[in-house]
Amino acid sequence: MRENLLFFGIDEPSDEKTVIDCESNLNTFLKDTLHITEDIEFDRVHRLGRKNNKPGPRPIVAKFSRFKQRELVRSTAILKVL
Repeated sequence: MRENLLFFGIDEPSDEKTVIDCESNLNTFLKDTLHITEDIEFDRVHRLGRKNNKPGPRPIVAKFSRFKQRELVRSTAILKVL
């Protein structure tokens, strides 16, 4: 769990059916919203829970390949929120 981060509020398009789609949506979020230009490597990226009629998108859990990249994303996200 040390290499994982949870992402909430990232839009879930209706055509997102594979893990590859989820990873590309997360990469787009990192580049567009957090302005991270470094290529981030993931071991695994997926949505939590089952897709159902609940309002709002499901959270994304991402396992990073490198701890330093995880810390870069975490610290950048904290600075953007403040």
